[in-house]
Amino acid sequence: MLILIILFGCEPKDNSDPLSDVPPDPCNDFSEEECNRSSECYPIYGRPITETDYGYCYDPDTIIEIEPEWLICQSTMSSITIETVAGPEDGSACYWFSNGTYPEGWIEDCSTTIGLQCEE
Repeated sequence: MLILIILFGCEPKDNSDPLSDVPPDPCNDFSEEECNRSSECYPIYGRPITETDYGYCYDPDTIIEIEPEWLICQSTMSSITIETVAGPEDGSACYWFSNGTYPEGWIEDCSTTIGLQCEE
């Protein structure tokens, strides 16, 4: 009996990434027009945030006036209403999102500065 316990206790753990088996989102390949016509996909738009000497800066009172840019098509979308800033993991850009949905794989925050601290 003791031998069986030791054998089961010594089995190697599965350390594989559970997300590595997730198939790519089929909506990601859609153009903006195809995405807007699809009933199963959602277009993701974001307002670009300007990069300055202080990092990515935006004024919360005027960000809504910036024309949103189409970024990607996804099969998922947030159902909450929350303002979020996010960008690619490499820090190459930052966008403001009005509904909490941003492209998969992006990170929140973008090291943003808000309001008067952005003025040079």
